[in-house]
Amino acid sequence: MKATLVATLVLATAAAYAGAQAGGPSVDVAITVTGNPSLPVGFNAGFTVMVSNPGSQPLAPTDAASVGITLTTAFSQITGTGPGWACHSLNEDPASIVCNRTGALAPGQTYPPISVSAHANAPGSYQNCAHLSYLPGPSRPKEQALGNNQSCFNFVVQNPVQSCLTTNNGPRFITGTGTATSQAPAMSFAQNNWSTMAAQAGGPSYGNPNHAAQVHTNCTQASGTPFQQGAYTCTYTAQPCP
Repeated sequence: MKATLVATLVLATAAAYAGAQAGGPSVDVAITVTGNPSLPVGFNAGFTVMVSNPGSQPLAPTDAASVGITLTTAFSQITGTGPGWACHSLNEDPASIVCNRTGALAPGQTYPPISVSAHANAPGSYQNCAHLSYLPGPSRPKEQALGNNQSCFNFVVQNPVQSCLTTNNGPRFITGTGTATSQAPAMSFAQNNWSTMAAQAGGPSYGNPNHAAQVHTNCTQASGTPFQQGAYTCTYTAQPCP
């Protein structure tokens, strides 16, 4: 009788704990990857990876996020960088990289972006998938919704373009700049600014960002303010091609 009572109490306690975990608060993190949909062979493919908190619970300072990207053997020299992120290239065949960080993140906010670059060695149609893992700190709730922990981006590597805009000193890179209260419109303004300047330098056919080569993007924020507040200034740098 005593053993039965103890077993019943243990099972009831376990069930109550499981129910509390299922019904209690849980965090949610999400990832998106974007990039240039087309580039020539021999140039660097550029991608921007964003990790956000679409849930209702904040991430704690001890919570960690890990982003992994593996490309096909057609790419090499993969690199990644972003404020607060520690990125490490793992393998050159295929090219892969992992970026890690810890830090608080309020609901609806986004970590600083990760800029990833990889050298394209062969033409073809490719897909870049970024995978996100959430590592909760001590006594922190686990993530329940995992459907938004992967994002894929399709792009094309074309045969070499011989008529990219150049000067006597080599490739001409143009940088567009944009500023806005949030990151997405700031980057859109920067790309539009680049298109205008590229068209002015080489003609209308050079202003199409879908034909740009060696794209590099970066976003910063006014100094002295938290990253999630204040104005964003983004740059879009690339070589114009027709």
